[in-house]
Amino acid sequence: MPARSDPAAVARTLRRVAQIGPYFALDVPPAGSVPLAHLYAPEGSSALAAMVEDHARRLRTGERRVAGSILFQGLAARLWSPMIGCAGEGLLLDLDPTLVRWWRRPEGPIGLHVPDLGGWQLPDPASSAELVADAVLERHLRPMVHALRRVVRVAEGLLWGNVASALMGAVQVTELSGHDGAGATRALARALLDLPALRGTGTFGVGGEFRRASCCLYYRVPRGALCGDCGLRALPTVPTRP
Repeated sequence: MPARSDPAAVARTLRRVAQIGPYFALDVPPAGSVPLAHLYAPEGSSALAAMVEDHARRLRTGERRVAGSILFQGLAARLWSPMIGCAGEGLLLDLDPTLVRWWRRPEGPIGLHVPDLGGWQLPDPASSAELVADAVLERHLRPMVHALRRVVRVAEGLLWGNVASALMGAVQVTELSGHDGAGATRALARALLDLPALRGTGTFGVGGEFRRASCCLYYRVPRGALCGDCGLRALPTVPTRP
């Protein structure tokens, strides 16, 4: 494992990363926030089911699988964003699921908070995919896939597609922000997408744009649409010579 980072340096990195956007910030929690690990355990099934029902009301859909998919993608984006932002600056953020706390806001992304800031130095983010994958995929998103499928019927492949889409969304926002570490994040994302858990979830076009192999089902909500990276979108055609 790399060397542990100084907590003050971690805090400074997080302050810079938080400026990218609300999905990248770790906030001060209100009373009643609980560790994310609780959602992943069987005893958290009732809380997770309530979150799906609440998300269905927010989306105005009667399809629980649609609400579950979009809720999951939002949580995946919430975890990937600070991790990717920090990794671009050479920091592997400590997101211990027993410590990271979550809560629901009336609007906007799910709130996340880490009570004891910590992390490890990454001398080369692009070659650290397995460390980042263990921190996010194995400790959070894989347990969340299993937990969500205990309370709502949604295809596992679709959920892994959501993971890939959320990852690339975080990368694109980081790049558009002009953040100092943006250059390293795309190489890291490509390495993550080549790991067994995410292999086959999407492809890159000639211009580097990402196209997922599945669909998050957002088009099924009122006023919904196909996302920019949706696997259901028609592929661009190449004109043929007469």
